[in-house]
Amino acid sequence: MKISEALKKSRGFIDTPDKWIKGHYRTTQQGKSRYCLVGAIRAGTAEDKDYDFYGGPGNAWLTALCLQQVLTAYPTNSSIESFNDSPQTTHAAVMRVLDKAIEMAETEELMEQVKAEAEALVDDVLAWEELNRTAPEEKIEATLEVEVGV
Repeated sequence: MKISEALKKSRGFIDTPDKWIKGHYRTTQQGKSRYCLVGAIRAGTAEDKDYDFYGGPGNAWLTALCLQQVLTAYPTNSSIESFNDSPQTTHAAVMRVLDKAIEMAETEELMEQVKAEAEALVDDVLAWEELNRTAPEEKIEATLEVEVGV
């Protein structure tokens, strides 16, 4: 699962004000669970070992992206929990933080894809340049191998 997908899944746990809480990671009343921002990240990644909140390798990215947004937009808070639980924090503010973290994750993922495609293109150009440095008869044979798969 991509980081942006994990964040979007986590977002679904608190996407309306009645699903969001302060002061607890999760509460359940009358069969309905409510989550804070950290609790939502935990719930959204619980089934994926890469994003296990307590040490999966992807979890650091999830929390770092959210924390970066908290510290940028709300610098008086020192943690995701303090932001979520602050009397001034609204559900809309939590959603803005999470949406910005998703946007950043998607941008990072797009950059990784562009980088991989650019590296592949460079490899193709280098192969073409190498082909053009060979003798004419070798060019014809190499071109046939590349284009026809001979």
